Amino acid sequence: MNFFKYLIFTSLLFLFSCQDELTFNGKSEESFEKSMTKIKGELTGIESDKLGEAISIFIKYKTTGETDKAKWYQVRKLMHKKTIDEVFALAEQVAKENNFAWMRNSAPNNEFALPKVIDTVKIEDPNRPKYEQIKYATDLKIKVIGYDSDSDSEEDYLRIYPYFVNQSGEKITFSNLPLKALVSIKNDGNLIHTLNADFQNSSLGEPSKLIGIRFPYKYLNSEKMKSDKVDIECKVNTPEGYYTAVQKDFKVYIPKNKKEKSFSDEEENQVKDVIKHFINSIGSRQLDTAFAVTRNPKWKNISAFSDKSAGFGGVSSTEIYDLEVENIENNKSKIQTEFRLVRNGEKLLLEEEFLLELIDNKWYIVDSKVSKVKKQE
Repeated sequence: MNFFKYLIFTSLLFLFSCQDELTFNGKSEESFEKSMTKIKGELTGIESDKLGEAISIFIKYKTTGETDKAKWYQVRKLMHKKTIDEVFALAEQVAKENNFAWMRNSAPNNEFALPKVIDTVKIEDPNRPKYEQIKYATDLKIKVIGYDSDSDSEEDYLRIYPYFVNQSGEKITFSNLPLKALVSIKNDGNLIHTLNADFQNSSLGEPSKLIGIRFPYKYLNSEKMKSDKVDIECKVNTPEGYYTAVQKDFKVYIPKNKKEKSFSDEEENQVKDVIKHFINSIGSRQLDTAFAVTRNPKWKNISAFSDKSAGFGGVSSTEIYDLEVENIENNKSKIQTEFRLVRNGEKLLLEEEFLLELIDNKWYIVDSKVSKVKKQE
């Protein structure tokens, strides 16, 4: 009797633990449409584009038959009961099998634009009414402000301020839009760095607010730079399509005498992955998985770690802006980070130093120190 009670309990526990993870339902066109709508409601605009690209890849490489209906049926069957992460992972696998590059985190690629077969499913974006705030936008502009220095201070950076304008050239104000700004920095045609930032409010484009999108000069490698001028491109995806703004030949400061790394790329990626896992897990409210990579005395147990005021229980989202490994030696590593988090409804920009230690062949966070906290609008 006790065994059957245990079996029922564990079955219910498994059922409830799986309810929060949305999956595609490919049993019919109607069920697929409903599941697609729910999942798209959790995605950013760029992530929605990447989902369309994944489906396009499935149609091209994983379906047979001549009719759109037949191909679409096979795609629904392929995606049935899969989460968005599983769909992206499958698309990456298909790309690898067919010898071309495609990643879920890469910039949207017109080469994989979603074919018309997707039109058989009408997907309603729950955020659509919010976009009425920018319905008169005709163009995207950027203002770039540089901060030059004669030293190699890591505080040297430039700020990029994106903003929408209407037909008369007037700035458009908006708030709480699920937009992302993708910024590319190029030198002599070569891609130097990319940044992906939230563009939820028009205040991001107001220099007086001192927010903007920050690009540290430390990313400019003097050995690779062919000149002291860069091209800056900002791309924003909306339901009406992409808006792009470009600033050509912007003069920048290039730090000199950069320190050579004393550690391998593999070591660097290992410690970076721990910090990414930690910060992203906090933002997705998976506090148990975040706590699992720590050995920090400040966080004595999962209860203290999850406390809403003194711990991370009040955090609803995070976004990493910068990660830099300072050193790795004697089984210890120091990483400087910059990331945004929303705690109890308040948006904060943090600069924090993490100390990691290699314990039983695994890297753990053993200490951390916040050096700067700034409130964001």
